[in-house]
Amino acid sequence: MKTLWGKYSFIIILMIIILGLFNPRIALVGIVCMIGPIVTSFRKGRYWCKNICPRGNLLDNVMAKASGKRKTPMILRSNIFRLMIVGTMLTIFAIGLKQGWGSTLAIGMILYRMIVVTTFISVIISLLYNHRTWCSFCPIGSISTFIWWIKSHKKI
Repeated sequence: MKTLWGKYSFIIILMIIILGLFNPRIALVGIVCMIGPIVTSFRKGRYWCKNICPRGNLLDNVMAKASGKRKTPMILRSNIFRLMIVGTMLTIFAIGLKQGWGSTLAIGMILYRMIVVTTFISVIISLLYNHRTWCSFCPIGSISTFIWWIKSHKKI
C-alpha cells in the first residue's frame, strides 16, 4: 500500500513548475532534492530515488501509464553518459551560481530552469522508453550511486 507521499508527492514538482512561472524563488526548495539524495546515499544508497524523489513519483504515478515501456538503451545507462550528464549539469549550475551570487531571484531562476528542462526531458524520454529511464542517468542519482559504490567498496 502506497503512503500519502507515495501517491501524491509528484504534486510538489508540478507546483514548483507552475508557481515558478510567477516567482522563480520557489525553485529554491529544489535544493532539498539535490542535497537530500546525497545525504541519504551515505546510509541507504539510492533510497531517496525510489521512495522520496518527487520527479520519480511523477514518473511512477503519471508517466508509467503513458510510457513507451521499452527497455532503456544501454548508452543511457553507461557510466560515460552518466558522467557527461553530471559534468554538464554541475557546470551549468556552477556558472549560474557564480553569475547570480547574492541574488535569490537569479539562483532561483537557474534552479527553476534546471527543474523545468530536466522534467521535460524525463517526460519525453519516458514516452519513448521506460517511465523511469531518466532515473538511470539523473545527475543527483548518479552522484548518490557513486557515493554508495565508494562506501560499499571501502575496506575497513
